[in-house]
Amino acid sequence: MKLLKQILILSLITWGFMACDRESALTPSGPENVYGDPTLPQGNHDYDNTIMDWFKKYNTLFLYKYVPHDLYYGGNSYLGGTYDPVKDTTAAGTNAQNYTGYFDVPADEDYVGFQLKLLNDTWLKFYSDEFLLKFLPKKVFLLDSLYWSYSKKGRPDINWCTAWSGSDFIAVTGGGERVIEMTPEEKRVYCDEVNAVFIGVIMEKTNSDDIPEAFASVTDYDYPNLFSEYKEYGLVDPWKRNKKDDWGAFLKIIMQNSYEQLTSADGTNRNNYLHPSFDVNGLIKKKYDVMIAYFKAEYDLDLQKIGDAVFK
Repeated sequence: MKLLKQILILSLITWGFMACDRESALTPSGPENVYGDPTLPQGNHDYDNTIMDWFKKYNTLFLYKYVPHDLYYGGNSYLGGTYDPVKDTTAAGTNAQNYTGYFDVPADEDYVGFQLKLLNDTWLKFYSDEFLLKFLPKKVFLLDSLYWSYSKKGRPDINWCTAWSGSDFIAVTGGGERVIEMTPEEKRVYCDEVNAVFIGVIMEKTNSDDIPEAFASVTDYDYPNLFSEYKEYGLVDPWKRNKKDDWGAFLKIIMQNSYEQLTSADGTNRNNYLHPSFDVNGLIKKKYDVMIAYFKAEYDLDLQKIGDAVFK
């Protein structure tokens, strides 16, 4: 019996050495896609220094070189390649007839420096480094243009998208010739749309418990007639009837409207959320004040400056 145990132990030890030897013989199937410093810089332009600086501050990769799968892997919108605005413009174009989804045009490296300035002026400069470190995604892809086509119809080039987000990235446009010709009004629209996408990313990283009680306690989210009486109960959007969605709706109206617009007495202004004609019980202003104070205290961030911004 003792001899049998010794043989069994010896066999197990021998098998273990063989297993270790087999494991050591394994070789990697391919190079790792490392996230971090090794990915940058992507070139030797002056603006690559800006990209490196932003990575060091925010731990986010701003990438002007990518492959289509980087943008589309998270959904079913990958169309097998980039959209060619010349070949695929007409309804008779193969892509235009058969595809539903997004088409990207990568950034022109001659204009990426202008694009980075646009992003800083309309987006990044409004937020503290602490805030951007917490809420920016891992990657920001720099595109010239982003288009989409629905229901397999042609002319996706007329449907221009400013920004788009995926599971770990934001894709932003503006890395092309049109960036140097943008009017102040176009920059304002760009600001609104990029920050609207960023709001979505912020909300993904926001838990309901993070929302201050001073904000949530103003509205009875369980009130059965909240949809029809949303103004009376302090909502700005009748479709956003829970605490987290309501928080996101307030973020949007503040960041996309000047204070003058929010308080305007002009009856044709549909965004005068803080005027008594809309804020019939003063509850919206109460929640507005809570949100402004919260972001100022937590992140030294004045949200209203984003809505008030005027561009040249």
